[in-house]
Amino acid sequence: MIVCKSAAELEKMRAANQLVARVLEALRALVVPGTTTASIDAEAERLVRDAGAEPAFKGYRGFPATVCASVNHEVVHGIPGPRVLREGDILSLDMGVKLGGFYGDCAVTLPVDLFPATALGSVQGLIGMGGSLGGMISTGLVATITRTAPVGPITATPSGRGSPPPRSSPRRRDRPAP
Repeated sequence: MIVCKSAAELEKMRAANQLVARVLEALRALVVPGTTTASIDAEAERLVRDAGAEPAFKGYRGFPATVCASVNHEVVHGIPGPRVLREGDILSLDMGVKLGGFYGDCAVTLPVDLFPATALGSVQGLIGMGGSLGGMISTGLVATITRTAPVGPITATPSGRGSPPPRSSPRRRDRPAP
C-alpha cells in the first residue's frame, strides 16, 4: 500500500533532509589531514542535537555512531574511530537524522586535501547516479582514484543497502575452473 504524505508531512521530511545537508556541509571543514573520523562524528552529533534532532543511525542495530565514515577502499558503513585522515584519502560520510518524527538521510564523498575543495566541491552522488552520464563519471572517477590513491585498487562493484549481489560467486576450491 502506498501512503500519500500531506503537505505538512512533506515539509517535515524536507526539514529533516535539509538538516542533514547542513550538517554534512559543516563537516567538510573538518575533512583535512590530521583529523580523526571520531572527531568528525562527535561534531556531527553535536550539530544534530543542537538543532533539536536525534542521530538516526546511533543505536540502530547496535551502531555506535552518528555518521558512517568510510575511508578509501572501505565500501560503506564504516565506524568512526581513532583513524587519522591523511592527505590523499577519500572519505565517505553517510548520516541520518530524526526530526519532527521524520527521517532525513544523505551521503557525500570528499577528498582529504587532494583537490582544492572550492574547485572540486564534493564528489557526492557521482557513483551510482544512473544514466549514461553517471556511468561515464563513475568509470572516470574509479580510474582516477585507482591511479592516484595510495591504497590499491578501488572496487567499482556496487554494494551496500539495496545493491544486488555480485554476478558471480567465488569458485569452490574442490571444483575445477570452467
